[in-house]
Amino acid sequence: MHRPKRHTDDKASGRKSFACTEYRDLLTAVHQQLGAPIVLVWHNLNVHKDRRMRGFTDAQDWITAYYLPPYAPDLTPVRGFQTLA
Repeated sequence: MHRPKRHTDDKASGRKSFACTEYRDLLTAVHQQLGAPIVLVWHNLNVHKDRRMRGFTDAQDWITAYYLPPYAPDLTPVRGFQTLA
């Protein structure tokens, strides 16, 4: 099971995140469970662009990674983009 790491330096907010190694382990476990290629669409979180993470994803023939532009609110709904319905 993969869980976000609680940052000890940010106790007030209780901020949680995944480290590069946790993303690597999660992707490997998902690939093993699915037995199929994985397509990632990453936004610009620093750990997604980290050289170790890019090195890992580039070395795997079963991962295809796409990186969103630095500012793309229309492609990142959590950033406040709302569709017109």
